[in-house]
Amino acid sequence: MSIFNYQYEGYQVAIDLDVDDKGRWTWSFLINGKHYAESSAPLRNNRAVFRDAKLHAERAVDLLPPVV
Repeated sequence: MSIFNYQYEGYQVAIDLDVDDKGRWTWSFLINGKHYAESSAPLRNNRAVFRDAKLHAERAVDLLPPVV
């Protein structure tokens, strides 16, 4: 399991990457500590899974109200 934390548009994003015993990667993410989504299909490598998770997380943040 790997966790990546960063700020995007004023929100704290935490992406969790996990690999199973067959080498399949999945992801989930939190925005400001609230669970938002997780992958529904495993991916083959950590770069692909991180890009997929980051894209979904940032799209979710873009739908939230701006941080003032």
